[in-house]
Amino acid sequence: MDRKLKGICFLHSLSHISALPQLCRSAGLEVIEVQHQQQLDAQLKLAPKMLVIIAAEQLPGLALSIPKWIERIMEHHAVALFDVQRNSIDPVYWLVKGGHGFIYQEERYEKCLSAIQAMLDGQLWFSRLSLEMALKDLLLDNRRLQHCDCEGIDKLTEREQTIVRLVASGASNKEIAKQLFISDNTVKAHLASVFRKTETRNRAELVGKLW
Repeated sequence: MDRKLKGICFLHSLSHISALPQLCRSAGLEVIEVQHQQQLDAQLKLAPKMLVIIAAEQLPGLALSIPKWIERIMEHHAVALFDVQRNSIDPVYWLVKGGHGFIYQEERYEKCLSAIQAMLDGQLWFSRLSLEMALKDLLLDNRRLQHCDCEGIDKLTEREQTIVRLVASGASNKEIAKQLFISDNTVKAHLASVFRKTETRNRAELVGKLW
């Protein structure tokens, strides 16, 4: 599967001045700038294989939750944040929810370009600490799952256990499909099997029973 992206779409307000888009153009990258969500939606229909980079100032409440319109875009596109203030948004939360990277305000432009090129190549761009914390959370969930005496848990396949961990992290079916490179229908089929084996009826009941 070719995971490389063809260009960058920056979403920022007219009042948000950043040299990063022009710097990317100078480096020979295809760059489009939009100022509104509607413009972004229209652009992604025309050029779907683009890295979406959103100015953090567009998302004042991101520390608490990811807006639905961002989640919808993340179902089909790689999304990163730029001009992020340190300690304003939890990078582990952004990573677990399917985000592809952070570019902080104080980063040197050379490092910003490296980050963008890496994400265009299909890589994630987070600090090693953030990746380690996300992995520890995943391992903790795995240990909980292994020691759970819930009826039916021992019958789950490895893939079903992975999906249960992602469900517990709050990931939607589309987010799970994207992370595991499977279809939405395959996720639904796995969940139906999980519900049957654990004798649960929905996500909330499943998480409550296992955790």
